[in-house]
Amino acid sequence: MEIPEQAASTPRWYFAYGSNLSLSVLTGKRGVAPQQSRVVRLPGYSLCFNVLFLPYSEPAMAGLQARVQHDRCQPVFGVAYLLSEADFLKVLVTEGAGVAYRMVETAAEDVAGKTLRVYTLIARHESPFAGGRYPSRRYLDLLLKGAIESKLPIEYQETLVQLPAFRPSNSTRWRVGQWTFQLVWHKISMWVQHGTRRFSNEQGEVPGWFLTIFDILLWLMWFHHDYIQAPVFGRGDGGTSTEQL
Repeated sequence: MEIPEQAASTPRWYFAYGSNLSLSVLTGKRGVAPQQSRVVRLPGYSLCFNVLFLPYSEPAMAGLQARVQHDRCQPVFGVAYLLSEADFLKVLVTEGAGVAYRMVETAAEDVAGKTLRVYTLIARHESPFAGGRYPSRRYLDLLLKGAIESKLPIEYQETLVQLPAFRPSNSTRWRVGQWTFQLVWHKISMWVQHGTRRFSNEQGEVPGWFLTIFDILLWLMWFHHDYIQAPVFGRGDGGTSTEQL
């Protein structure tokens, strides 16, 4: 994931559509100070949740899927932030670029119809078992809060309100399933997060061998959920049917 040479030492536009919609997240948690900001949309992409994370807590994170001609899916709206090189790299590292996400350059349109080139993050690869997973209520509320703060179009805010969310069950069986699943995978996920920080370079890239381990563990975790845990204790992703790998 290389920074384009022509933009390596100059400010560039970063398109935020997930948790970074909230300026408090961007400036607080990320420690980033945008030079400018604009409400824009990406005509070529729509919002989806194809970045898998942890079943039973945070099953899926925001991603983008390409729109095709005559696609009825609404284009994704967000905020384009003009960032310095240092702040841009900071966003890449804190967002998991190079591990969960990869960077792309695409066209954006502001409310006046003006086009600008932006960089944004999409899922590093299309997982064959990413469909049908819901984001948590906490995560969706964060997106909605950011959309309201940023004054995204009301119609788009209403779309976010209507999105289905993963909600934990109150049943004892489900709680036992959540506990046993996290007993196995919480420590592993902590190791992955520690390894990402340890082995990543200044652009958030990690060695190929680490990516291979990451992909294998992600596949094993969701296989465990879909075919072992969910049939016995109930699903931990908000879905209603098991996706085939």
